[in-house]
Amino acid sequence: MTLSGFRHGLVTSRATLRRHFLKKSTVNLHLSQMNEPLPRSWSVGHAVLLALVYAISGRVALLLALPPSYASAIFPPAGIALAFVLAYGLRVLPGVFFGSLLLNAWLDLSRGQPIGLDIAAPLSIAMGSTAQVVVGRLGLRRFLDSDSRFDTASSVLLFLLGAPIVCLTSASLSLAALLFVGAESVQALGPDWLTWWIGDTLGVVLCLPLTLLFIGHPRPLWRRRRLAVGLPVLISIGLCVAVYLKTVGWEQEQSLKEFQLATERTADELQTHLAGQEFVVEELAAFMSHAARGEVTRDEFRRFASTTLAKTPEVAAVEWVPCVNDAARAAFEAREARDMPGFQIKDRTAAGTLVRSARRDRYFPVAYVEPLAGNQAAVGFDLASNAVRREAVVLALKSGQAVASSPIELVQEQHKQKGLILVRAVQADSECPDLVLSVLRLGDFVSKSLPSEAAALDLHVDDLAEHMTVFGQADAPISANSRSRELHFGGRTYQLAATPTGRYLAEHKSWQSLMLLAGCLFGTGLLGALLLLSTGYTERTETVIRDRTEQLERESRKTAMFLRNSSDGTHIIDVHGRLVEVSDSFCQMLGYSRDELIGKRISDWDADLQPERVEFVVQARLENRLPTTFETRHRRKDGTSFDVEVSVGPIDWDGERYLFASSRNITKRKLTEQALRQSEHRLQSVTDRIPMRVSFIDNEERYRFVNPAYEATFGMPRAELLGKTVREVLGDGAYGQVAHYITRALAGETLSFDSEITTQEGYRCYRATYVPQTSDDGTVSGFVAIVLDTTRQKLEERRLIELSQLDSLTGLLNRSGLLQRGKMVFERSRETKGMMALMMLDVDGFKQVNDTLGHQVGDMLLRGFAGRLIKSLRANDIIARPGGDEFAVIVEGLAAETDASAIPRNLVEAMRAPFILESGTVSITTSIGVAVYAGQPDVDSAQLIKLADSLLYAAKRAGRNDFRIAAVESAPAHVGAGSS
Repeated sequence: MTLSGFRHGLVTSRATLRRHFLKKSTVNLHLSQMNEPLPRSWSVGHAVLLALVYAISGRVALLLALPPSYASAIFPPAGIALAFVLAYGLRVLPGVFFGSLLLNAWLDLSRGQPIGLDIAAPLSIAMGSTAQVVVGRLGLRRFLDSDSRFDTASSVLLFLLGAPIVCLTSASLSLAALLFVGAESVQALGPDWLTWWIGDTLGVVLCLPLTLLFIGHPRPLWRRRRLAVGLPVLISIGLCVAVYLKTVGWEQEQSLKEFQLATERTADELQTHLAGQEFVVEELAAFMSHAARGEVTRDEFRRFASTTLAKTPEVAAVEWVPCVNDAARAAFEAREARDMPGFQIKDRTAAGTLVRSARRDRYFPVAYVEPLAGNQAAVGFDLASNAVRREAVVLALKSGQAVASSPIELVQEQHKQKGLILVRAVQADSECPDLVLSVLRLGDFVSKSLPSEAAALDLHVDDLAEHMTVFGQADAPISANSRSRELHFGGRTYQLAATPTGRYLAEHKSWQSLMLLAGCLFGTGLLGALLLLSTGYTERTETVIRDRTEQLERESRKTAMFLRNSSDGTHIIDVHGRLVEVSDSFCQMLGYSRDELIGKRISDWDADLQPERVEFVVQARLENRLPTTFETRHRRKDGTSFDVEVSVGPIDWDGERYLFASSRNITKRKLTEQALRQSEHRLQSVTDRIPMRVSFIDNEERYRFVNPAYEATFGMPRAELLGKTVREVLGDGAYGQVAHYITRALAGETLSFDSEITTQEGYRCYRATYVPQTSDDGTVSGFVAIVLDTTRQKLEERRLIELSQLDSLTGLLNRSGLLQRGKMVFERSRETKGMMALMMLDVDGFKQVNDTLGHQVGDMLLRGFAGRLIKSLRANDIIARPGGDEFAVIVEGLAAETDASAIPRNLVEAMRAPFILESGTVSITTSIGVAVYAGQPDVDSAQLIKLADSLLYAAKRAGRNDFRIAAVESAPAHVGAGSS
């Protein structure tokens, strides 16, 4: 087989690999170009863009909301906001908050409400929307891949299941807050919550992927999905909205038919009641027709009117108005004054006050009025003196029918509602006919006349002639859904306009269109999910195939390069022992060209293999089936030979068997091994002669090498030491000192340490160094131990240290020795909580002795003082001369503070005795400061020394020849005076 055939065989296996990877649906490889990091930088522009898109898309979506609700079956801002936060991070959250506020302000304007009148509701919705986006982002980052690719079945399924759960946040928080601030009713809470939740859920399911098509990461993946996913989903959404609008139109048409019937029934009912009022006036006119003959008295009128008023409480009053000529005015006023004292025919001024009427041809004064209570001011009022009433009177006289006046203000109603008078002439054919009239409260009249179903309608009644609203809200807006009908009453035309209220719309609201839209959009969401999964799987599969194909090509090229450029002599041999492929390094190794080597047999270059054994050896290697390594010698083209190490093993290719061999020139290694053996021999000679113990201890703590120094130390031959453990050789006591260091050395740590042991031969000190040794696999196989006997050096160091700590004049410890020994006693007292005392002594009058008798006498006095101290104290007490005439004593193991007082007292007493010197007798005294320490942990040695010094000076200031004692404490110490 040639090299090109070998490479072709590797490349042709791609199809097999492609089929293999297509079957693995759970491949989790990502191309580096698809693993783009999310943008970390944030700009105000992202948040502003989000706020604008949020408000505009929300306003468009709410056009699909069915009144009176303002919740849509799909709310795109829920998905758009979450997509922005996934793409740009939590720093764009202000865009969600202010976008929601902007949307609600827009809604207020569209409803004709002042912006910001009630800020609590918009703030509640904005905070709920923002919280939902935060929850959604945390959920997606927690359960889905960090890049939100939606390219696996699990990620798409988790997204579809998680969206409804996430969208519980805004609906629940916002509506709860709205309910709390009074912007939501308990009755509408359930339907509004359901619509809100469905709208947000569909908004996330549909609009989050659609938004990611333009801002999602990795950008190449989402860009390729724009046509494959975005276009079908948008078309499906458009169809859903079209079907929804058609269904809504049909539902509204049905609802408006019912509304039209309700309006007609209301108008019929109101027209009937208006006709009834005309009948009431007709009855009253018939009754009063007898008045011309004087047959109806005031009491009879009252009885008749009371019956009428009881039946129609919306009538404010009924009145009889006779026609009075100017010639009969005085007689008429006199006759009426008998029943109504002070009766006069009166006019009402512009200011509203009643004054006696001016003279004119005839008058229409109110003679009878019922109920009289509250209407006394109307008695005597001339209807002809008021323009509105005069117009109605004139029309009634002309027509002979009941005539309604223009709307008037009723004084007793205080502008609460409009009124009118219905006037009817009595005996209209007479020269001066009388009048009857009823005064109607229009608001009460219309309200009482309406059927119960009218409560769900927004009604108002307008007087068309006067362009005035007589019932309902003035200037009420007329919507496309409003219906109207003309009413006729008293010769006037009125218009009844009805508009469905929110209550009516809620009672007649159909959920069919909303559920149809929700179902259709949910199906669109599933379609989008399937398209995401399909495109994601396709992308992943293509990525894996492309990646593995490139990897195979690289491996093929590397294999070819390996065969041609391997540093070892790589070659392939057939079953007959002939060379079929060879690397350049093998050609260089043997000194042949590649063409010269191809086809040669193994015996042509292997110096140790006979030609007749070639095929036998090849068959044996092929049957072995396991790679083997051996050493032999190769022969160059020029006849020279060299040592090689050959690794050979069988391979199968295209149904044939070959030997794959690699030859490595080991001439240098052989020379190195020889040099190493010589080096080991020299090292053995060195270790046998150096005056220290050298050994190798394996990871089982057994000696594998020892030098002759071990024989001298342990008194046994090296052969007996090898294989023994360290514990067996050193013994339990010495092993206990080194066991910790052995563990550290076997863990790979190089270390040095000192140890000591006392045997029958005496005290010995050693300095040991452990150097770990590692195997080829990196594990610690043992360590080299180098042990040096340092007994002489240690003893000499100790002697020098002791000399440096002694006072040359007295033989006592100097300041350095005092500090070292004192520190040891102080630490021991702290650990055992035992009591100790530090005494600072001063020779009183020493300067005078030195100045008068000379330094030689002073030195003798100091030696005598030191001797007397040694004599007066215990053998284990520490005595020192820090310098000059100052001495120090450290006493430990005290039972109580009283023991500490006895010692300085005895010393003061002992020093009073004269000192006998060669030159004569000298008498001196001593002052002592005693600091007692009982092991307190918060006291240090510096405090103890400071306290002893201060007590010494206190004793000297007190006259000398005495001592002062105190216990060192954290708080200020109590100083006690000594007595001696």
